[in-house]
Amino acid sequence: MAIKYKHNINPINDLFLNMIMDDVDVCDPENKRDIIEVCKGYFQYILPDENDFVYLQFDITSKNNIITITANNMVTALLFNGISPYGCDYIMKSNRFENNDGLYEFNKISKKLTLNGKEIKG
Repeated sequence: MAIKYKHNINPINDLFLNMIMDDVDVCDPENKRDIIEVCKGYFQYILPDENDFVYLQFDITSKNNIITITANNMVTALLFNGISPYGCDYIMKSNRFENNDGLYEFNKISKKLTLNGKEIKG
């Protein structure tokens, strides 16, 4: 059974799917620097302050043919969920971000993002 995927919902998912379809081994540690540079180039046009891409930190792992991309901080977690945050310095210190959807919080230990107390799975 195939999993249904819809483009243009989450830009980071689209970006990684396109890299995989272009035969990029996103799990190869030697490719991580290039992948980060692609992401930085992409996000510098989305973020209100183009210098905030310095907060882009994530890990890529593969197990049983399942690729997992894990955000290592609040700003990256928001970006990976299609949210362009503003005030990134404050967000990094507080691990909180509020917008019309509600309150986003990031747990540094579990690396989980929540919205109004409920975990976001992306």
